[in-house]
Amino acid sequence: MKRGTGRYRLRLFGPFELGTPGGEILSLGRKAQALIAILAIHRGRAVPRGRLQDLLWSLSGPAHGRDSLKKCLRQLREALGEDLLVMRADGVALRTDALACDLDAAEDGAMFLEGLEVCDPEFDDWLRDMRVRLTACPRPARKENAPDRARLRIAVGPPRTLPQDLAAEMAAGFLLGRLVTLLSQNDLVEVSDLRAADLQSLGGADVRLASRAMTSDGQTCLQLALIGVAGGEVIWSGELVLAADAVGRRDVLAGTVARLAGEIERAACRHDHGANAETRVASRLMLDGIERLFRLGPQNTAIAVDRFRSAIAVEPRGSFQAWLAFTAAFRLEQSKGRDAPALREEVVELTAQALEAAPDNPLVRSLLAHANGFVLRDFDRANRLLAPLSGSDPDTPIYHFALSMLRFYEGRLDEAYAAAATARRRGDNHPYAYAFSTGLCMIDLCRGDAGRAVVHGREARGLMPVLGRPYEPTLRYLTAAYAQSGQLPEARQSWDELCGIDLGNCAENLRDQDFPVPAEHARAALGRSFRALGAAVT
Repeated sequence: MKRGTGRYRLRLFGPFELGTPGGEILSLGRKAQALIAILAIHRGRAVPRGRLQDLLWSLSGPAHGRDSLKKCLRQLREALGEDLLVMRADGVALRTDALACDLDAAEDGAMFLEGLEVCDPEFDDWLRDMRVRLTACPRPARKENAPDRARLRIAVGPPRTLPQDLAAEMAAGFLLGRLVTLLSQNDLVEVSDLRAADLQSLGGADVRLASRAMTSDGQTCLQLALIGVAGGEVIWSGELVLAADAVGRRDVLAGTVARLAGEIERAACRHDHGANAETRVASRLMLDGIERLFRLGPQNTAIAVDRFRSAIAVEPRGSFQAWLAFTAAFRLEQSKGRDAPALREEVVELTAQALEAAPDNPLVRSLLAHANGFVLRDFDRANRLLAPLSGSDPDTPIYHFALSMLRFYEGRLDEAYAAAATARRRGDNHPYAYAFSTGLCMIDLCRGDAGRAVVHGREARGLMPVLGRPYEPTLRYLTAAYAQSGQLPEARQSWDELCGIDLGNCAENLRDQDFPVPAEHARAALGRSFRALGAAVT
C-alpha cells in the first residue's frame, strides 16, 4: 500500500505513536510497536531477523519464533506498504528518509516507550537499557560533557532459563560467576555484576552480557551475547554445551572460562560504541600489545613494549605496568642477557608501581612474579607475590605458569610439573599456550624423562604462531630432549633451526650466569645435551 510522498512521524518518547504522511495514527500491536522501535534505534541499519526473534520471542522455540516474526512483519507491510519498512538479505530496516522521529528531539524527562509492555525478558532488558541510555544519559547534543574514561564497562545480568530448569540455572550461574571473577582481574574493562541487583542501575554501562541456558538429554546449552547498550546490537556471541557432570567443576570449566573471557574482552574493547570510543585508546593499545608479544620475535616484542608504554602514558593502571614488566622476560631472552642490568632496574620500578595501583589483582601479581623470578632471579620476592593467591586457585593460566616456572627455578620439580600441567590444561586456547607446553618439556628434561620431554616439546612447537619467530626456549629444550633420547637427526635439525635464529645459543654461553636460564640444574642438563650432540655430529 502506498501512502503518499510525505514522511511518517514516529514518537518513541512518551506513549508509542506512528503517524502516516496523511495524518492517520496507525493502530499496531505491542510487538509490532516494539519491532518498529528496535528498527528506529538502528537509524537505517539492518537488524538481523535472528536478533529480532531473540528480542521479541525469546521464550518461544526457534520454529515458533521464526513464524511469529514472519507474521508480524507481514502485518507491518500490510499497514506500511513499501514506504517505510525495507526487507533486505541481511535483515530488516526502516527508511530514514521516509521517517521523522523524535530520537534526537525528545523533551527532557520523557520516558522512552512509556507504557509499552511486551512480556518478553530479552525485550525487557533491551528496553531497560534504552531507557537508561536515552532518558537518564545526556542527549547527543551534550555529549561533550561525557566523562573521559579509558575502561569499557560491562554489565552482567542474570541468566534467562525456563521455569523449573534448576540445572540450567545452576550451570549458567556458575559460569557467569567465574566469568565475572576473571574479567574483574583485568583493568581493560570494568565489570558490574548485576545478577542479584536492581537492573535499573545499568546506567553507565557500555555493553551488557546476556545469557540463556536450557537443559536437555543430560546436557546444558548456554548462549552468551555481548550487547551494545547504545544501539542494542550484538557485538559478540558464543555458545557452549556442557555435560551434566561438568557443571560446577572448576578443573573442567577453567579453560573454557578463560577463553570466553578473552573473547569478551577483545570484542568489547574493539567495538566502537560511539561517543566515548576515542577514550578507550589505552585498552586498545594494551590488547594489540598483548597479541604482538605472543607472536614472538624482537620486532613484535619492541612493538608490544611501545604499545604498553603508550597505554601507560594515557592511563597508568596496574595491569598495564605489570604487562610491561612481563615483557622484560622476552627481552632478556632475546638479548641473551646483554640488557640484564637495565631490565632488572625497570622490573623493580614497574613492580612497585603496579603493586601500588593494583595490589590485589591476581593477574598483576602473576605477571610480576614471573618477571621477578626470571629477570631478577629474586625467588623470595616472586614467592611473596604469589603467596596471597595460593588458596584461591585463580583461573588465569598465567598464574599457574608463573608458579610452575618459580618452582622449576627452585628445583622443586614435582610441584613445578603439577602447576605446569594445570597451566597447559586451563590455557589450551591461550595465545601463550606454547610456553605452557614448553614448561612441561623443561621439567621433563630435568626429571630425566627425555621421551616425555620430546612429546611436550613437539606439542609446543606446533602451538607456536605460524607467521612468528620460533620460541627459542622450546627449540633449546626440544633439541636437548632429542639428544638425550638418542634421536640425533631430529636433534641436529632442531639445533640448526636454533642456531639459525641466533648463534649465541651454544654450550659455552650456558655457563654465563646472565644467560636466561635461571636454574643451575637446567643449565647443566642443556649443557650436557648440547656438548653430547656436538660430539656426535662432528
